Amino acid sequence: MRRWLAIFLLLCGAYVLFVGPFSASEALAMLPALLGGFGLAMLQSRHKTRTLTLRAPWLRLAARLAVALVTDTLAVGTQLLRVLARTGTGHISAQPFQPGGADARAAGRRGLVILGTSLAPNGFVTGITDDALTLHRLAPAARAKDTAWPL
Repeated sequence: MRRWLAIFLLLCGAYVLFVGPFSASEALAMLPALLGGFGLAMLQSRHKTRTLTLRAPWLRLAARLAVALVTDTLAVGTQLLRVLARTGTGHISAQPFQPGGADARAAGRRGLVILGTSLAPNGFVTGITDDALTLHRLAPAARAKDTAWPL
């Protein structure tokens, strides 16, 4: 119970820190939302049947994401200049992807892939099918070869 109380107090402190000047009306509006979310988190923790595991090749994914961030920023900047000159448009493409099953590990991997793919400036995941991610891209890009972690 001490752990939950510490988390609750940290959330209250973060609220006051990020909101700025304290206001009684804002505090009254914050309290039911914070208590409701906090209560749901406690219930979920007590009744969980499985834990979410996120096992990923972190070093390889971080390196790929850093490279994609730099190259995509340059490609998107160029494409935005073309759009300003009225010679370029974006497009939708399919990226081969193995979404996995319904277990917690596959759900965590899908979430990380969607987030990582959407972080790069040239890609935004608009949908997921049984065998592909649907991406909106401003500039043309090659498909990733890795279908398990296509960042």
